[in-house]
Amino acid sequence: ITSLAVVAHPYLMPSIEQFTRHTTFGTAAANRRSQTSQQTVEHAVALLASLGKDERFFMLAHFYDPHGDYLRTDGADFGRSEKDRYDGEVVHTDRWIGVLLDALERDGLADDTVVIVVGDHGEEFWEHRYQRHRLRLYEASVHVVLVVRAPRAHNRKHISMPISSADIAPTVLQLFGLPVGETMTGRSLLPSLLGQPLAPEPVFMQGADHPIFAIVDGDQKL
Repeated sequence: ITSLAVVAHPYLMPSIEQFTRHTTFGTAAANRRSQTSQQTVEHAVALLASLGKDERFFMLAHFYDPHGDYLRTDGADFGRSEKDRYDGEVVHTDRWIGVLLDALERDGLADDTVVIVVGDHGEEFWEHRYQRHRLRLYEASVHVVLVVRAPRAHNRKHISMPISSADIAPTVLQLFGLPVGETMTGRSLLPSLLGQPLAPEPVFMQGADHPIFAIVDGDQKL
């Protein structure tokens, strides 16, 4: 399996050094002053073009938008407030994800490629006397998008129970037919993608910079 990675922030570079081919661009400061979704897609398309015929691959395409400092977006300008600019960057990133999906279609890869879209965090806009992320575990920060598109799976399914981003790695391993380590955090969601019921399990969270913790069990959160 060939592993490919494009990251839009140098913070992630130590995490991708074991990938077969990887690239990063920009600096932390520069990426706060410019939108980088187009660059992510251009690098990702170039890496896809480097694949051989029928070569199995795993790709990480990292998008840094939307992220502070929020910029106003042409064609999606909702106003001047930080929340307005954030919403504009969401639309901007969504458009470029669409361009990448179109590239998979154009290159004949879409019918054999599972696509997983996930956010690493949300943002607070003073809902709980706090702005942005990292220091709180309210839903505005931790309830993120997770969408899976599997080839030839035409039945749309919405999982309403809480699941964890830690479930993504076991899911990917099982999709490739690789063993899931017994000590791994999280569980594979593949059975649910195949139409089997998913048993409810508590979801645990912890803060990135401070000793803050939360657990969600059904509709209860502590």
